[in-house]
Amino acid sequence: MDDPFIRVMGSRPNSTTVTPISDIDYILSYGIHIDTISTLQQSFPCHSDHLGTVFDIDLACSFSSSYTDICQNSPRMLTSGNLWSVNSYIKHVSEQIKGHKLEEKVDSLLERAIHSPTMFSTEDTIALNMIDSHLTDIMLAGEQQCSGRWSQRQFWSPQQREITRTFSYWKQKSILESKKLF
Repeated sequence: MDDPFIRVMGSRPNSTTVTPISDIDYILSYGIHIDTISTLQQSFPCHSDHLGTVFDIDLACSFSSSYTDICQNSPRMLTSGNLWSVNSYIKHVSEQIKGHKLEEKVDSLLERAIHSPTMFSTEDTIALNMIDSHLTDIMLAGEQQCSGRWSQRQFWSPQQREITRTFSYWKQKSILESKKLF
């Protein structure tokens, strides 16, 4: 095993904590190609005396297989903030599960699995995957039916949320001050 800081950067950082000259956190690696390694210089959003350590690995070299780039999924249409949508979704999905008798199909597969001396047969595996696919389709259709609009939420970082709260707070204070209410 070797120290990626020394291998990639040539030396260890001065400190891995918020206290200078306090290098106490180590990462050792073996057989993983690390492109870059660094420490985060602040303890945000969670406060700690240890700095975060970040390293970037070469996925193609490490796993020698195909992979997809990291991406953010589009916002979901159904959110827990709309209680009517949630209740409507649960009712819709429950009715569809009962209507398609998915519980009975799962129970029969479970019985076969309990009483079978071996693992699932190929037919059982196909049946289980079909049930899973059917349930997924029911849930996605329920989401489409029970939500009225696409949620266009912004996925803000904690710093952006804090800035927005601070701005709103001081804007309200300014309004109260101008009206002599503060």
